Amino acid sequence: MLLFFLGLHLLWGLQYRQVRLDAVDVALGFVGLREQGKNRGYWIDRFNRSVGVSVGAPWCASFVSFCLDSAKSGFPIRTAVARRFLKIRKYVVPVRKVLRGEYIARRGDLVVWQRGNGWQGHIGFVLKQVGNNKFETVEGNTSCGKVRDGDGVYKCLRKIEPMNYFRITDVVMVRK
Repeated sequence: MLLFFLGLHLLWGLQYRQVRLDAVDVALGFVGLREQGKNRGYWIDRFNRSVGVSVGAPWCASFVSFCLDSAKSGFPIRTAVARRFLKIRKYVVPVRKVLRGEYIARRGDLVVWQRGNGWQGHIGFVLKQVGNNKFETVEGNTSCGKVRDGDGVYKCLRKIEPMNYFRITDVVMVRK
C-alpha cells in the first residue's frame, strides 16, 4: 500500500512538472513578439481579451495567464494584474527564501515584481535560477532593460535587489 501512495505522489509530481514545462514552452514560442502600437498587436490583444480586459492595457499578467491556459494547466488564477498571482498563499515563496537558499526556483515557476508598496507590478516565467540572486526569465510586456511596460516578449536575466523601488518580491510555484 505504501508503494502505491509513493507511486501516486511521484505521478502527481510529474504531472505538475509537465504543466510548468508546457506553459514555458508556450511562452518561449512568443519570444521576439513585438507590439504594434502601445500595448497592441494581434497576439497582445488576444492575451488581454483572454482575461477580459480591454485591448491596449498592460499585458504581462495576461501573457502569463494565456500561456498557463494554453498549456491546460488548470492553475486557479487568471488575471491581468501581476500581484493577483499572490492570492493563493500556499503557492507563494517570499524572495528572501530564495536569497537564503531555502528555495530554488524551478523552470515554469513565476517571478513577481512590486512597484513601491502599491498593487502594481510585473510577472514572468522562470527559465532557470542562477545562483541565489538571479533568474533567467521569459516575460511579456518588457524590454529586459525596462522591466515594466516594455514592447514585447523577451528572455531576460533578472537580479533580486530587495531594496529597489521596483523589485522582485516573490516566486509563485505553478500547481493546480
